[in-house]
Amino acid sequence: MNYDLVIFDWDGTVMDSTARIVECMHSAGRDLDLPVLDDDTVRGIIGLGLPEAIRTLYPDIDDPMLGRMRDRYDVIVLVDMRARQILDGSQVGTVPPRYAGGIGQVGVRALDEFVSAGGTLVCLNASSMFAVEHLPLPVENVVAELDNQEFFLNASVVELIVDTSHPVMSGMSEEAAAMVGGSPVFTVSEGFEGAVLAKYQEKGSPLLSGYLLGEEHMQGYAAALDVHHGDGHVILLGLRPQWRGQPYGTFRVLFNAALHSAEVAAMTPSNPGFWSPPVKEEPEEKKGEERTAAR
Repeated sequence: MNYDLVIFDWDGTVMDSTARIVECMHSAGRDLDLPVLDDDTVRGIIGLGLPEAIRTLYPDIDDPMLGRMRDRYDVIVLVDMRARQILDGSQVGTVPPRYAGGIGQVGVRALDEFVSAGGTLVCLNASSMFAVEHLPLPVENVVAELDNQEFFLNASVVELIVDTSHPVMSGMSEEAAAMVGGSPVFTVSEGFEGAVLAKYQEKGSPLLSGYLLGEEHMQGYAAALDVHHGDGHVILLGLRPQWRGQPYGTFRVLFNAALHSAEVAAMTPSNPGFWSPPVKEEPEEKKGEERTAAR
């Protein structure tokens, strides 16, 4: 039987990232004339925030040297996890001890410092709201407070309108299919600086495959953002670019985002006309109340 395309689950199937993490830490240690530790020792820090990981491996490292180690990283990617999972992680006893717990407030501060100093944080799907809530960012999820009777969209394929001039969307079509599920729908609030990378159409349904209830809550809103934070960037992807059911069309978004260093961001063209926040219509009841009050 001949196949045109074979799709694998990424984590643990296509790639085991453990060896690459070990290799990166070895390389950073050699560049800074620090002892190169054995593989098992380095594996033990996987899951920790970067500053905590470095101090665990090199307890005597001073702050300037810690800064030089952190400068080895341009981009950090957060996988599709909810904020509580990122903060608190797995409980002791449910996983091997070295994997228990989350990044905690120490990790939040480290990520904030990393981005503010010029780094790029990429957030896939649900992890976007972790960054919005904890950095924090002037961004809102307009479907966050809606129940399943008002809005439901899960494991579906939708059509996005894409700003192909932005490096994160390089190579995409202006109208592109993307996998979503439990995904945020963005608008921005006062103080926002940055760009919208992809948006939903202003009329009709974006659904291509699956099930959608409440399309009106998506119309005209943003699906992906590049948020300026300090001297750095937070890329919020309200979709699943790596999801095994739809990677062929959107894998490039993930790889482009992972390469969105400060140098690339500095060359990004401005496209302010691509999107503006939809104007919400007031409910009829509220309009009636205002008319009554005016009399």
